[in-house]
Amino acid sequence: MKKIFIILILLLSFNNIYSQCYIPTTCAINSKIDSTRHSLLKNFYLQIGVEKIPDFYNLYDPLRTYVIPKPIPTSEDIRQLLLDILDTQLGIREVPEGSNRGKMIDIYNKHVGNSLGDPYCAAFVSYNLDSVGVDNPRSGWSPYYAKKKDIIYKAKNTNNEPLKAGDVVTYYYSNLGRVGHTGFYLNTDINGYIITEEANTNSSSSVGTIERDGSGVYKKKRELSKVYAITRYIRD
Repeated sequence: MKKIFIILILLLSFNNIYSQCYIPTTCAINSKIDSTRHSLLKNFYLQIGVEKIPDFYNLYDPLRTYVIPKPIPTSEDIRQLLLDILDTQLGIREVPEGSNRGKMIDIYNKHVGNSLGDPYCAAFVSYNLDSVGVDNPRSGWSPYYAKKKDIIYKAKNTNNEPLKAGDVVTYYYSNLGRVGHTGFYLNTDINGYIITEEANTNSSSSVGTIERDGSGVYKKKRELSKVYAITRYIRD
């Protein structure tokens, strides 16, 4: 009896350790350890995409909540989720125009501690990266999104990495003496222009002029040569 008790303790301990290694989804299963219970558990696993049931889940405990491992999202999953979220924000506009205000624009600025009515391009970037759980400068100051440690592309660099959707583009303004605008890289078109999504810009079709005080969130076509740096926060 003592040996059985020790085995039970070890199994329960292993179950707890295993559970802590995953992002859990909980499901209480209260049925006897027989073929019916096993079938119910197997079907549940199949519904969430897990084909093999860990043996230690066969340990019957009518009061136990069984912790089902859930796949941890990959960097590509996070990038796709970010793109989906960004797509829903195209068309957000200032109200009134020229005010740097609006329902979502105020949310962007509040997110980084900006005052309402402040420029919001960097706040937009931070808000959306945080929306998918990605660490970032969480600041409304655009130069923070061009820190050397985060740069994966710069025109004069020889060790540039291939660009990926969800990377962050920054633009330098000589009249300011600093980076003054930022947004998200989406893709590169067949002519070599980069497609971005940016806030606090406008609908101008010019690819050579980088507008930093526009009326909302727009998709833009830019010359890569106009980019100061591209940084990466979604790491593989």
